[in-house]
Amino acid sequence: MSPSPIHFVLIALLSLQAAGARASEPDHPVTCIALSAALRPGSEPHLNGICAALNARPDLPQGQDLVLVVEVLTDTHVTAHLHWQTPDGPAQGPSVSFGFLDTSLSPDRYEFIANGLIRATNPL
Repeated sequence: MSPSPIHFVLIALLSLQAAGARASEPDHPVTCIALSAALRPGSEPHLNGICAALNARPDLPQGQDLVLVVEVLTDTHVTAHLHWQTPDGPAQGPSVSFGFLDTSLSPDRYEFIANGLIRATNPL
């Protein structure tokens, strides 16, 4: 599936935002955003936790604008994908869904989600 024009605008805006964030925080290569209506009340800490888990990964490419885009985030479900810039232009990984049937999303699941996103998007 080829990116739509809105994806190119999103990537451009996120690249600018990421460049500014990286100037003050060089150890955090991932910018994290949620699409409109993706977050449910009280889910912001989950977004921050998943973002922190991605930023803590030592295997992320250095000097690359990597963006986590959350499509849905509730206490029992996460759908997200990664965006990044290549020499040929913007690239997007697949949307990955994580569901939690017998439990809810919690800090001990953030690394699991980060690992799943990286694996699904490999190679970055």
